[in-house]
Amino acid sequence: MLPKLQPLRDALATLFPVSCGGCGASDTRLCRECLDALGCAVDPGLDEFPDLELRVISAMPYVPELQTVLDSFKERGRADLAKELSSLLRISLRRIGTLVRTEDGSGVASTARSDEPLLLIPVPSTKLARARRGYDHIQLLLERAVPKSRPVAALRHARKVADQSRLDRQARVQNLHGAFAASPMVRGRRCVVVDDLLTTGATLAEATRALRAAGAIVIGAAVVARVERKYHTD
Repeated sequence: MLPKLQPLRDALATLFPVSCGGCGASDTRLCRECLDALGCAVDPGLDEFPDLELRVISAMPYVPELQTVLDSFKERGRADLAKELSSLLRISLRRIGTLVRTEDGSGVASTARSDEPLLLIPVPSTKLARARRGYDHIQLLLERAVPKSRPVAALRHARKVADQSRLDRQARVQNLHGAFAASPMVRGRRCVVVDDLLTTGATLAEATRALRAAGAIVIGAAVVARVERKYHTD
């Protein structure tokens, strides 16, 4: 930064204090060390769930640095971190298909087998979570990852579910069964489910079930990161 701009920077930091969304360092939105740590951890992966006929692409493992940044984004109102997180999501989306923009902005991706636009379907936040954050975090990431796209809010919560943080895979499946319902607008359309994390796969499984029940053709899912090993065992 030019020396003559330093007083302005100091004044803005006083009025609008900012800290690193990863380590908490002052006067920076995301410090170089945390940004480099995220970059070094990028390691795209493919997980397959044969019983669901579902392939899940992730950009990286759920390393501690990402855990802190994602927590700041989801639970601490740090919407400004969407830039970096959406870049990671974009990696996964590109591996699902080649990102394209149609003239009307409604198409967001196509596969090598077809030029038919895919629908990107975000896993929805609960009303309580949206109210607490002030935004739907997956919707925001998609909008940043694929500018001018129109993520389709085709999923809705059909009933309340229990907190899943302490549940194993089988308990999560039971907890989430029937939790989502899908709009009939997806009938016959090729869809990609989008979420932030792959933990046990239960959320993506329920989203896929709901979409297919509505007649959608779910070709895969894209997430920012995967919690390694945990979802391979009950």
